[in-house]
Amino acid sequence: MTDNEIAIQALMAAKNSAEWAFWAMIGSFLSGFATVAAVVTSLYLAKTRPKPRIRGEIIISAMKKMSWQNGIGISVANIGQLPINITGLVWHFAGKSTFMHDFAPGSHKLPKKLEHGESAFFFIENDEHILWAHDVKNFILENHGKIDKLRMAVNLGTMDKHFIKPAPEVLDIIKRA
Repeated sequence: MTDNEIAIQALMAAKNSAEWAFWAMIGSFLSGFATVAAVVTSLYLAKTRPKPRIRGEIIISAMKKMSWQNGIGISVANIGQLPINITGLVWHFAGKSTFMHDFAPGSHKLPKKLEHGESAFFFIENDEHILWAHDVKNFILENHGKIDKLRMAVNLGTMDKHFIKPAPEVLDIIKRA
């Protein structure tokens, strides 16, 4: 082989090497793009996880044990497809001001797991012996809150919160207490 042939072969090898490097660069670019797309998709899917859905009401109610007990009934129903775990029921009335209250015997216990279509009932006694509404009114006013802003947060094990506004009749009982 002559020097010219060797030089031509070396140039051909360099050209082939450059072509392979070009296609390797294209492959690296496409795999980087696919990685970014996978990360964006996973973040989107994580953010759009199925949210628990509940429905609730807070109404004037009565419970019969030995005798009739008047009070406030809190019903919470799971209307979503996923099971939920209620870990707490907390009253909110102004900004970050909150309070909790024990429930009467006969109420469901917390934490309470609810499958789709199931509900739970919680009862707070309020009669001439147990002055729940009076205590709530005093606590709200002492902490510079507004009774009309009263609502209940249903805290779930997933750290989600759902708020339930009491019926106007319940707010009227508190205001008149």
